[in-house]
Amino acid sequence: MTTLCDAAGSFPEPLEDAFPDAGNTGRWPMHVHCHLVRTPTRTVLVDAGVGPEWAPAGEWFGRPGRLPEELAALGVDPSEITDVILTHLHPDHIGWVVADEDAPKPYFANARHVVQNAELKWLRDSGEEYEELYESHIKPLMDAQLLVEVTGAATLDERLDLVLAPGHTPGHQCLLVDAPDRPLLITGDAFVHRGQMTSAGLAYRYEEGTEDAAKTRRRLLSVAAERGVLLAPCHLDEGVVLVESASEDSFRTTAMARCPNTVA
Repeated sequence: MTTLCDAAGSFPEPLEDAFPDAGNTGRWPMHVHCHLVRTPTRTVLVDAGVGPEWAPAGEWFGRPGRLPEELAALGVDPSEITDVILTHLHPDHIGWVVADEDAPKPYFANARHVVQNAELKWLRDSGEEYEELYESHIKPLMDAQLLVEVTGAATLDERLDLVLAPGHTPGHQCLLVDAPDRPLLITGDAFVHRGQMTSAGLAYRYEEGTEDAAKTRRRLLSVAAERGVLLAPCHLDEGVVLVESASEDSFRTTAMARCPNTVA
């Protein structure tokens, strides 16, 4: 697994607004990571980042992404991607799924884009807030017959499994990678701040289901601690994290890898 840093900047709101019960204040440095996983038969991208300047998250995050450059540095052409796993459909996770602002078309033209059925239903039912996002970034995938809906846990191949992880959004999912050395779970936005990796109950203002999100974090952290599964979060500078249990709802984490990009 390779961590790709699409963008590094700051969350547009201070910590006290995003985590009102945490007691933290001030600036919140944030990374937007995608993840590349290669197996003998697949080249898989997990999430598609902020996207170009015209993508919906570009203005929100304050800077465009650089995923194409990250892939090029690894010698990976977009046409080589076989699967794009979308952990969920927030704008900062689907920015590069299409190219061409005026006539959006799939950027990863040979890849199936895998999303939970519950996530797609949630996006469709969200009304005007996400209507434009659906038209510009999801419908082109459907028109090209590149969008694959799954329901719950699913096996992609002998080394890759989808894990349902609702809360942040109703159909949020993670990808479990059976790596040669030890298993690794790419967690999307199950954890958006490092505080949630040590205290599972820390609520984030923009979670669609606060109780479900806390249950998901607690479950993922417990399994990671018990089974030695490494976690790869999206928005932390820690690219890979080892988790150890401290108590029922408290955990210790150790960064096993960090993103080389710094937040200006």
